[in-house]
Amino acid sequence: MHSVHFRKTLLGLAIAGVSMPTYSATLTLTNAGISESAPTVYSESVTVTGSYTGNDGAIEFGGVIFEQDLILDTSINATGDFVSGLDLAHANDQTRTPTTIRGSLINRGNISVEGAGSAAMLLDPAVIDGDLINEGNLSAKGGLISGSFFEEGTRGLDLSVTQVNGNVHNKGTITAEGERAIGIWMSYDSEGDTVIQGDLINSGTIRATDNVSRLEFDEQGEPVWDDENNRVNSAAVGINLANVFLGNLHNERGGLIEADGELAQGVLLEGTRLRGDFVNNGVIRANGRYASGVDITSLNGPAHVRHVVNNGIIEAKGANTVGFLGSFESSDPRLINTGTIKAEHYGIELEDFADIGSGKPLIIEHRDGLISGGKAAIFSYNGDVNLLWSGGKIEGNLLLNGENGNSGIGQSTVRVSGDVTFDGSRIQARLVQVDSGASLGMFIGESNAAPILMVDGNVQFAEGAEIRLTPVAANFTAEGRTYTLVQANLIDNGDDNGNLDVALASPFLDVETRVSNTQVISTVSAKGADEVADSVRRSGGSRNAQAAIRSFAPLMGSLGENDPVFRAFANANESEVARLAVQLSPESNGGSTSAAVSGQTLVSNTTRSRTSSARQGMNSGDSFDESGVWVHALYSDAHQDLRQGVPGYDAYSRGIAIGADGKLNSQAMVGVAYSYLDTDVNSATGNQTDVEGHAFTLYSGYELGHYFLDASLTYGLNNNESERHIAGTSAQADYDSDLLGINLVGGYGYDLQNGLLLEPRFAARYSRVETDSYQESGSSAALRVDEQRQEIAELGAGLRLAGRFSAGKGILEPQAMLMGYRDFADDRATSTASFVRGGASFVTQGADPANTTYEAGVGVDYLLGAFSMGVSYDFVSKSDFNADSVVAKLRYDF
Repeated sequence: MHSVHFRKTLLGLAIAGVSMPTYSATLTLTNAGISESAPTVYSESVTVTGSYTGNDGAIEFGGVIFEQDLILDTSINATGDFVSGLDLAHANDQTRTPTTIRGSLINRGNISVEGAGSAAMLLDPAVIDGDLINEGNLSAKGGLISGSFFEEGTRGLDLSVTQVNGNVHNKGTITAEGERAIGIWMSYDSEGDTVIQGDLINSGTIRATDNVSRLEFDEQGEPVWDDENNRVNSAAVGINLANVFLGNLHNERGGLIEADGELAQGVLLEGTRLRGDFVNNGVIRANGRYASGVDITSLNGPAHVRHVVNNGIIEAKGANTVGFLGSFESSDPRLINTGTIKAEHYGIELEDFADIGSGKPLIIEHRDGLISGGKAAIFSYNGDVNLLWSGGKIEGNLLLNGENGNSGIGQSTVRVSGDVTFDGSRIQARLVQVDSGASLGMFIGESNAAPILMVDGNVQFAEGAEIRLTPVAANFTAEGRTYTLVQANLIDNGDDNGNLDVALASPFLDVETRVSNTQVISTVSAKGADEVADSVRRSGGSRNAQAAIRSFAPLMGSLGENDPVFRAFANANESEVARLAVQLSPESNGGSTSAAVSGQTLVSNTTRSRTSSARQGMNSGDSFDESGVWVHALYSDAHQDLRQGVPGYDAYSRGIAIGADGKLNSQAMVGVAYSYLDTDVNSATGNQTDVEGHAFTLYSGYELGHYFLDASLTYGLNNNESERHIAGTSAQADYDSDLLGINLVGGYGYDLQNGLLLEPRFAARYSRVETDSYQESGSSAALRVDEQRQEIAELGAGLRLAGRFSAGKGILEPQAMLMGYRDFADDRATSTASFVRGGASFVTQGADPANTTYEAGVGVDYLLGAFSMGVSYDFVSKSDFNADSVVAKLRYDF
């Protein structure tokens, strides 16, 4: 709505009759302010620096001519009614020459004003041949000021009867606060119009806030409007252009235009004439009751906009709000949306396109994104809008022929030409067309009493047209439900009544459809569990995935509508269900079992190194004491590749082992050890298991001449904390497992002289891991897993080469080892599980075990008196698996 604008008369002191030509100038602003008038001329760029704090205007130029740029790099804090930080006006003489800038006006400073009717930057009038650019901050705060012929609130940037031959570009921040505050205000009066030859561009922030203005209501509680159907009381507006001539209006990516308060408007174009487009790539937002994001309306004639293009967000928040409101004249009026337009009342509210200018109806091209409204996504008073819908989603009804369905000319149409989604219940239009290859997505609800989509008009399906249904939990029951998908005045489904295909992407469901002259009716029912499992097989799903989905499918009907697991499976196609089904089964890669066994291997290698170093063949003649204590730091990382379709894992172990041992006699020694190992198992599926293990080991060594036999017995207790990810949810469990391990190594030591010892050796080792049953929580796809048992029984052979050399004051003992093992247990990891919510048990299996293992290791110890220290590295390899481990050693002999 046009508001009467008060134009301030320049009251500063004029330096009359004196011309001030210069070649360059820097004006320093002080608290005295700057006030200059015609015939002052600056021939070079002028930069204003310094600062101002006071109760009057800070900078005033009346009829001054700047031959090049005027740059503000200053700090201004001004208070008082009508006050302005920068005021460009006409000469205060008979010529009334406007202030003219032949270059650009650039603000890089901070201008803050406070007072009724104040403006941070006021151009009234001015001519700028270049650009008007704000790179700093413009802030205005204050109340509404009234006079006999005007009412005016605060403005951040005010252009009145001003001409800019370049662009107006906000790169910084413009804020206005107070009753009827406006961020950017451009207007006209009897002396002329505001003309922007270039574009109005925002890539910064423009915000207006009004917590005072209120809408007036009549006795019936309805809002009061004037004769032109405009609001009687306006309020905060982010950008308000009244009868402005402009190129394009662009809100760029990252730009924000926002207005807060009842009746607020993000962008208001009143009779403004754009030669180009209104393009939003950023955010335009209005917050407050009866607010609107964008309002384009008439003022002394219709507004002119070639196209409105929204690639960003236009929204209004609050009761009775509208996202996009109005009408405009164009030779080809279009609203093109690939972003979001939404509000709580109407997403888009359209007025009289058929009654203005060329009388052409508006074309809305919804290509992508969202159009949403609580009462209607799109509402047209006069039925003069055509919706071309090629992508994206619409939430809310399409009331294109007026509130009663028969207002105005009633010629609106909807044409669906792509993959779209409609979340509404009613379309009021003369004709709804669904093109060949197009897919109209619809949501079916719990109730099937009323038609899902009521069309007040005719519907035409081209050959190959599709309705794509999104199901609800109730559809996943064997009984099935029948829905009236579409009811219309007349349905054209082709000559053979076979153009339309109703589809459910879900492999869980079947649909049967029949089409009459006025209805599309479909029956939706659940498939059998074996059918669903077969669809997973066809999409490449593993046997484990097939087993899990066979048990899970009958449970879909018992899940909640908002359950993430239900939503993921219900809206997935065959290939997506096959991928999700992998997440349903328990981990079958054996990672946690491997972590327990690897811990035993680390500890057995540790204790075997003790018996080896105590060997008579290595130590004949030395002073090995009867007993000692030791501590070892342990680290290992293991990697299992994909094997036979079972995803692999990475495991990282860290821990410590401590022990004590001593000789019973010249031939035998015995020792005990405790070890702690923490292992993180990260599966390729994204699941994790943390294994915390405690192990107790009894070990011994026996020698008879050059023959030797080393033995160890280990019992381990492991706590497992697992987290399994299913369709955006996490199923956690905490359970225990036990380990029993036996290791035997025997051989013969050959003294090669020169401090070298070669040991051909044979080995036997056995491991058994028993895992308790456990139950997961945290997901509707949580499992109850039965207890498990896995065994490994290996025989092996290899060589150990060791040396003993004097080094400094101590003794150096290097060694190298190579072993090969064969597993004869051939025990595959197997789990029996069922879902906590119910259903049949199912069995999943891991890959066939890799029965051949190769181990290689090197190490070195250094003995110095009663102390010895060392480090060793071991490498383990088998099919699709490898592991590296490092042990650091320290020992003290009594």
